[in-house]
Amino acid sequence: MSGERDLSVILDSLNPRMSEEEYVFCSVSEDEMFRIGCEVHCVCREDENITVVLPVDKAVLAGFEYAFPSRMITISLHTSLDAVGLLAKLLTRLAEAGIAVNVMSGVYHDHLFVPVDRAEDAMCILREWD
Repeated sequence: MSGERDLSVILDSLNPRMSEEEYVFCSVSEDEMFRIGCEVHCVCREDENITVVLPVDKAVLAGFEYAFPSRMITISLHTSLDAVGLLAKLLTRLAEAGIAVNVMSGVYHDHLFVPVDRAEDAMCILREWD
């Protein structure tokens, strides 16, 4: 499952892709999470509750309170989980533009959740490396 570790190669090959769907973050109980099941896109277990990221229409249908309407930008290149500096570079550039970001990293890709109204701006910034 190893991915690219060389930061210069990664930055030259980001190939960011933006989802069409709008996602939101919800705090749910274990029972609520199982009730919505496969509708969940990302999960983070915290001491207080379970944070789930799911399409906004699914959150509304489930009656969940939600926060941070966002679009997901996926870094298409398969990066290594121990690659050093990628998120620091990306998040610094986005922060300089005043764009909030919530990150979820998987085995193959990093996923950046950015506010819906700043998603195109974020894509322009990320494409500057390509």
